[in-house]
Amino acid sequence: MAHARMPGGVGVAVVVALVSACGGKSTTAPSNNFTLTVTSPNTNVLFGATEQMTATASDGRALTGAWSSDNPSVATVSSTGLVTPTGAGQAHIIFTASSGQQGNKLLRGLPSLGGTFTGTYAVTSCSQSGQAALADICDYFPIGALWPYTFNFTQSVDVVSGRFFLDTIEFDNLSGTIGLGGNLILSARAIDPWQDTIDVTWNLGASQPNQLGGDVGQVWFYSGLGINGSISTVNKTASVP
Repeated sequence: MAHARMPGGVGVAVVVALVSACGGKSTTAPSNNFTLTVTSPNTNVLFGATEQMTATASDGRALTGAWSSDNPSVATVSSTGLVTPTGAGQAHIIFTASSGQQGNKLLRGLPSLGGTFTGTYAVTSCSQSGQAALADICDYFPIGALWPYTFNFTQSVDVVSGRFFLDTIEFDNLSGTIGLGGNLILSARAIDPWQDTIDVTWNLGASQPNQLGGDVGQVWFYSGLGINGSISTVNKTASVP
């Protein structure tokens, strides 16, 4: 029996068609058309704490890439997305996927001022008038003299409240909001044992972990005495009374 000869190339086409009909598969490169989201449990990170970041693709794929911070003076981030605050302020924590997509989240580094602080402040100036001048009270507060203070603070995010002592005089019901740069202004009034009215304003600064600085201004209204000073030493305990 004679067999008809197929034209050249037709046999190959038939074979390909048969393979396709039998379930042959072609390979398609995955699409890089996805978005990337960076999340973390908190937006504010206190000095001494850490924050774990997570990067997620919109299509659920596993991601590879690198973490970075646009402001290392405020926060650094490890290769696994663990953030450590290094100063007061704000920083974007960024994840860059191997395919080029980026996502970020804005975090704020915050001083941790909850607790008890004790130390001294150094007198930087003393002014007197009226009865204070007659008694020459500034002789008791020469420039450079050290006087004790105590802060007892609680903190809720960026709001600090509590009380403080100048020597044994207590100032209660304090409240202030920490600024973006780590600054905190607290003003209070007390009556001393001699029934003088004392107004005090603390200008505190905590721009970096384990640091607290600032200055204090005191005015005795009734006796005409004004004292200014700067924080000289600081000690902090972990407990809040």
